[in-house]
Amino acid sequence: MDANRLRQLFADGHHAEAESAAVELVASGDRSPTTLAVLAAAARQLGHFDTAASALREAAARSPDDPAAWLMLAEVLTLSGRWNEALRAFRLAAELAPGDPGPLSDLGGAQLVSQRIKDAERTASRLLERFPDAPESHVFRAHLERTLGRPQRAITSYRDALELDGTCAAALLGLAELDIPSSAALLVERVANALGSGDRTAEQRVQLEFALARLLDREAKIDEAFTHFAAANELQRSSLAARGIHCRREHMTAWVRTARQRYPRAGSAVPRPGSRDNDILPIFIVGMPRSGTTLIEQILARHPEVAAGGEFTAAAVIYADYVRSRSRAGLPWPVDPACESEHRLLADARERYVEQALALAGDSRFFVDKHPGNATLVGFLRLLFPAAPVIHASRSPLAACWSMYATYLPGSSACFTKLDDIAHYHAAHVALMHHWTSICAPPVFELAYERLVSEPEPVIRSLLSACGLAWAEECLAPEAGRNAVTSASVDQVRSPIHRDAIDRHRRYERHLEPLRAALETATRSLTFAS
Repeated sequence: MDANRLRQLFADGHHAEAESAAVELVASGDRSPTTLAVLAAAARQLGHFDTAASALREAAARSPDDPAAWLMLAEVLTLSGRWNEALRAFRLAAELAPGDPGPLSDLGGAQLVSQRIKDAERTASRLLERFPDAPESHVFRAHLERTLGRPQRAITSYRDALELDGTCAAALLGLAELDIPSSAALLVERVANALGSGDRTAEQRVQLEFALARLLDREAKIDEAFTHFAAANELQRSSLAARGIHCRREHMTAWVRTARQRYPRAGSAVPRPGSRDNDILPIFIVGMPRSGTTLIEQILARHPEVAAGGEFTAAAVIYADYVRSRSRAGLPWPVDPACESEHRLLADARERYVEQALALAGDSRFFVDKHPGNATLVGFLRLLFPAAPVIHASRSPLAACWSMYATYLPGSSACFTKLDDIAHYHAAHVALMHHWTSICAPPVFELAYERLVSEPEPVIRSLLSACGLAWAEECLAPEAGRNAVTSASVDQVRSPIHRDAIDRHRRYERHLEPLRAALETATRSLTFAS
């Protein structure tokens, strides 16, 4: 097959055929730029991020002075959770493009997401020193200030960005999210003008639509706000699809099937590898996005024995490597920790996790890991840490699903951009957690967001007890914490615990009838319980 035919296959949307043909060409010795580019692009569209990364590694090695090659590799590596390698690729791209603030800003963003806060602070300083007239330098500084709980400094930096570019989408969205009542009317006008101007990237239009929706929501213009939330999500879905990020419901449907196959019922508990938790004890918080996981983490992080790990990215990578190692060793499912080879792989996985967690936890005995993807890994994580508390945060289905839809979640799953897909995600998550709660001992601790914000003290006392922690009065004031927060709740958790968000979705009641119906349908179709 020649290069033109290969490109045409991809252009016509035959991604599986294009990937297969490109793999055959590579195996036959054809490692031309076209073949590697088509292989990487097709693999991305199919969600085969490891294959895409392999092709892009080779492409970058063949063009080591091309910053774009390293940027493409870095982005794919972030999609597969390989942050250490991704950061190296971002750093190379920034070094190869010393006159462009974009790659350096991308590096800083990756440092924030992967919890390298000190590195992100250094990158923010470098950006402002080298590119003081670039709006993205000030936007990144603002994002960092929000992460560190300094909203007034963030506001100043966003405004500095707007002084340089009055239509800067990221700055306008940041100000809209920070909820500054005195600026609301002016912001609405500026965002509307920015939307009306041409020459906008897809991501900028997504940001502006979310900004306008948030501002209209604050003014109680519900129908207009919903229109812009819908437009933002549709644009976000298209933007993610162009990057190879699609909603694949079959993956969600497979969660419970895989969990049952690999970690079946085994009396009252998942089998244990016999490790002692004497280095550090993780506290795993699982739950859907926007279900209160960040608030729970901040409550726990106020305890003197606890360190916050945020959306710690290690577990997913360690698990993927563990599964590959099992396959190479010819080990069958389900997991059998009594098998010497299995036990060794689990011990290695545990050691890797502890090493990375200790780098963030310092001297703390407990370490909070609230990565959303951990919900699919509970069985594996309990094998590594048999005594680790698992906290499941739940929220009213309509409230949780609407909050996901109405929140700008850059780089997240495309399944969060359409209400019926979110309903399917919710039903699959509930079914998955039902399986884990049926086999885990110690049991999963269930924590309802609505009860937490309505009766904080008794719920927090129960939470601390479930984690094996003594009572600490400081846990009643999570807003006083100053640890970094990188989730979408970055601003909300800086306020005292309140009930304001419980009924926020009710204002959109008539727009949410399709969501309500989709939740009922998805719950019926995903009959994994019992």
